[in-house]
Amino acid sequence: MTRAATRAGLGVLLLGGAVLTGCGGSNPGEESGDGGVVVPSTQTRYSLAGGCFALRSNDRDAFIAKRDGNYVADATAVDEAEPFYFRASALGDYLLYDHEAEFLGISDPLGELLDGAGNFVGTVGEILAGVGDTLGVIDPLRRIGGVLRTIGADVVGGIGDTVGGVEVNPALGARRNASDLAIWTVQRPEGGRFTLANGVSGQRLAATDDTGALVLAEEAVLGEAGTFDLVATEGCAEFPEVTTNAHGEPFSGTNADGSLKGIADTHIHIGAYEFIGGRVNYGEPFHKFGVTTALDNCAVNHGPQGTTGLIEHFTSGSPLPLRLHDTQGWPTFRDWPHHSSLQHHQTYYKWIERMWMGGLRFMVNHMTGNETLCQIYPLVRNDCDPMENARLQIKRMHELQDYIDAQEGGPGRGFFRIVESPAEAREVIADGKLAVMLGLEFSHLFNCKSYLGQPTCSREEIDRQLDEFIELGIRAIFPIHRFDNAFGGAYNGTGITETVISVGNVLATGQPFALEACGPEEEEQTDQPGPNLFESLLLTVSFYLDALPGLTDLNAILNPVGGQPQCNARGMTDMGTYLIDRLIDRNILIEVDHMGTRVRDKALQILEARGYPGVVSSHGFLTSSRAEQRLVDLGGMVNDFASTAGNWADRINGIAEYENPDYFFATGFSSDINGIATQPGPRGNAADAPLQYPFSSYYGDVEFERQISGERVFDLNSDGVAHYGLYPDLIADMQQNGGENGRKAVDILFRSAEAYIQMWERAEAYER
Repeated sequence: MTRAATRAGLGVLLLGGAVLTGCGGSNPGEESGDGGVVVPSTQTRYSLAGGCFALRSNDRDAFIAKRDGNYVADATAVDEAEPFYFRASALGDYLLYDHEAEFLGISDPLGELLDGAGNFVGTVGEILAGVGDTLGVIDPLRRIGGVLRTIGADVVGGIGDTVGGVEVNPALGARRNASDLAIWTVQRPEGGRFTLANGVSGQRLAATDDTGALVLAEEAVLGEAGTFDLVATEGCAEFPEVTTNAHGEPFSGTNADGSLKGIADTHIHIGAYEFIGGRVNYGEPFHKFGVTTALDNCAVNHGPQGTTGLIEHFTSGSPLPLRLHDTQGWPTFRDWPHHSSLQHHQTYYKWIERMWMGGLRFMVNHMTGNETLCQIYPLVRNDCDPMENARLQIKRMHELQDYIDAQEGGPGRGFFRIVESPAEAREVIADGKLAVMLGLEFSHLFNCKSYLGQPTCSREEIDRQLDEFIELGIRAIFPIHRFDNAFGGAYNGTGITETVISVGNVLATGQPFALEACGPEEEEQTDQPGPNLFESLLLTVSFYLDALPGLTDLNAILNPVGGQPQCNARGMTDMGTYLIDRLIDRNILIEVDHMGTRVRDKALQILEARGYPGVVSSHGFLTSSRAEQRLVDLGGMVNDFASTAGNWADRINGIAEYENPDYFFATGFSSDINGIATQPGPRGNAADAPLQYPFSSYYGDVEFERQISGERVFDLNSDGVAHYGLYPDLIADMQQNGGENGRKAVDILFRSAEAYIQMWERAEAYER
């Protein structure tokens, strides 16, 4: 196999075969006698990420080489050694990927230790019993000169017990697939040499002194043995990964007036792969084994050709009852991600990175989910309790931050930074990184349902959980989302998704949405398409029948109320008033989208009476210019969904008409990505006036080419915003093809991070 030379990640190391070593040997900068150069001992266990290294055993003073598919420490020079690409699986943990695209790891010959995805499901005792006895090779009673000797005949890579010539015990060697048994925790005592311990067994890697066989042993057995120098080399295989196809140094600092640069996405759902039981949205923003696992094959969730992806069929706008698709993701991505496919993950971390390089500097990531949909969905792996799911998603966001840090060389080094205060956000954004606020958007916030009109929670429970989630870093909260709950009635619009919601509301509350004609002050907003569940279901029938050729539109028959304004009769409850007051008291940003018209108006009355500015319409659900103006006049912020270039520019400039001179004004945008929301599709006239590639970012600091993921080349002109990494393309399209209106809109967007932070600062400074 031809070796694909790569030097990724060596920027933090000396080039030309540098040796990472601590005590003993040559002084820093001197030749080590094997083609390497000793580098300063300031290098850490984290700085190996993305590097190509040879491993030199200090027990044998020899490099690990690959012989007939096994590893042995018997090479005397760097150019004879096996080059390993160090792919960070977590902070300080690595997959060691050799030049033949195999991993140094422990085998699972009987298939009892790993599940199909490579996760460890056995017991450590099985590993210790298997590897320890198999390798038998470690003599805990016999240590000569601090190095280990093998017991018995020549052993390479460890020999296990055999049955009929087939190895049945775990053994060290080259493994075709990544797994937990191929993860190595690297340690380096201050000023010392490196050690590598298996991530599952905890045993340290060592080489025997007579044959150079690689073995595992307990630290107590090894003592000072089992240490390695790492020598930077060439010839590593290229580890599979998505590319940003963006080149340059993203901006940092502030504008001349001290204001922050950059865009705010005020509503995004990176953690939605865990919502509704964890088997609806397929894919993950990262995975310890890499993109080949994170974005593999959605059949595990959606069935062959997507046949069992029930929520996908109902929500993705397919003209037929089934949205059949090629389920394979990496590397082909033939059918997904897609701008209108709502149950395939669209925020892989490299796609987020591309958007950051395009100017994103602030986002509000809302944990989200729906207990009722989870309970009725046939495939689940997670707890349906909404607050348990919120805790899980928060945990996943911190894991994502750590994973990105691991790729960049250590804690705090990545572009993705979770923040808990506006001061912290300012510091992060000025440093050129992405500040991430955490929020909650659940139908049954704090488990507060309303069943047959009775609340299922108490004020004491609200206070307890509010305290807990503030401690977990939550700073923005939706009191109501999709379903009526103990706080009041919900807003829902028209369409197939809303019909699903109507059914779910009956299951959750024991009652259909209580709709009635809107009053004179309410007619600007319509909460529901029809007055009852039955007619909503008939609309669904109409949708699918109308998709078939030869049938006439049945809406006039099946929806006799037509477009008459309908408002949710359920207003804000006493429990809802209590919650709004408590959110104000705790300086939490209040999200008013998804509130029914009457609940929203009551919330604004409370906010106005108390003079609280921490209020947000993050994704355009107010649908009332009067309500939007009231919100801006409070010192809050109005944002809306992105759209194709011209429509998006019109909406941004329309929101600008609400500007209040008392406050720094801008509007951000809501991607709502992964949240059962379509993304902007291709512009209708893109064939005649396409976005031109390559294009430069707003400040001209980064150049963008078409984004490539595996074998798939994405182009905004034909794909729309198929994934989050195509938002820079959409912004460039507004600049290139939107005329003065588009350029003005982009100028406003690049003020939105500052506008959001100022609003947050006003909320934090509020005193009751």
